[in-house]
Amino acid sequence: MESGLAIAYQQADLMHLPIRYDRERVQQLFYDMSRKLYSGYKNLGHNLNFIDMFTVHGQGGSSRLQLLPDRFRIIEHNSGLHLDDFKSRFEVVMASAANVFGVSRFPVQNVKLRTVAQPTLWDNGVQFLATKICGLDEDDLAGFGRRPAAFQMQFTFVATPEDENAFTLKIESYSQPERNVVLDVEGAFPGSISTDDIARGAANIQKTHDFVSARTMDFLNRFDRQPEP
Repeated sequence: MESGLAIAYQQADLMHLPIRYDRERVQQLFYDMSRKLYSGYKNLGHNLNFIDMFTVHGQGGSSRLQLLPDRFRIIEHNSGLHLDDFKSRFEVVMASAANVFGVSRFPVQNVKLRTVAQPTLWDNGVQFLATKICGLDEDDLAGFGRRPAAFQMQFTFVATPEDENAFTLKIESYSQPERNVVLDVEGAFPGSISTDDIARGAANIQKTHDFVSARTMDFLNRFDRQPEP
């Protein structure tokens, strides 16, 4: 794939037993984030089902910490935050939230990443997925009376005795931008994480990224290379 991976969306959740968030401790956490993070969060919103601390960036980007009844969630959407910085922010935010709200253990972690790549030998991502990878030519699709404007493949990889986490992977492309191939991966990590070992949660974020950058990209590159002479 021509340009490697560009990260568009990063999300990490740590599940906990249900919590009722009182205003005083929410304000304390909001203040802690302004001291412990480089830019903190600029806004604090109280929604029907969750509390939202966020900063809005240009080009529709945002950085968020969401407090849901059964989980803490951080999101970086088109914010330009590097993966290593996202992992560092995860550790700071989750340790602080756990301390403020008295959480000692997280039984489950979920990680979601959206990345974008472009094939080297194909000018159209839909054709790359449908024709090159799945072997569908124009005759196979002629019955629809039009070319598909989008194409998607989805894979589910369940846990094994050697690897207890599971991954769901979507590979898709749209008519615009026509060369982009979007890779959405969600990792589920059932092993309990204590507040003394938040770094293990950051390592799970890295595992999720490696699943895309190594295994998924290796799969795509098998179909995006010049044939041997």
